[in-house]
Amino acid sequence: MFLDHLPEDLNMGIHLCRGNMSGSTHWVSGSYDLIAEKLFTKTEYQNYYLEFDDTERQGGFDPLRFLPKGQNIVLGLVSTKRAELESIDVIRRQVNEAAQVVATAQGISKEEAKDCLALSPQCGFSSSSLEGGKDMSMERMWEKLMLDTSRL
Repeated sequence: MFLDHLPEDLNMGIHLCRGNMSGSTHWVSGSYDLIAEKLFTKTEYQNYYLEFDDTERQGGFDPLRFLPKGQNIVLGLVSTKRAELESIDVIRRQVNEAAQVVATAQGISKEEAKDCLALSPQCGFSSSSLEGGKDMSMERMWEKLMLDTSRL
């Protein structure tokens, strides 16, 4: 595979986009359950950028049980589709839920599991262009990017 020939100190990641198209909030729905095991164990990426901003659309964190040690999940918990500012308490709860799934599956502590988790917007803010993001403004985009996550 093409990742075999990259420098050893270069980490590669992949984003599984669910869609940010004009006039639409998404184009793919469903849990990661159907693809998680193969995605995490049969690909050579170290980082997986997954959208989790809408659990009705993406399901829960159970698919993270297939994450091998040494790989990372970037939790797309901040929505670029809705202008409503996320609650730090809700994000903290979600990060803890994801960490618990990883910890249980890998036989490590929840704190150790958090070392392989990161937080990001679920996708790019391009959803704000061409009517994709509902009531999204430039100011709100920056507020979302600057969320005080020090309490996570």
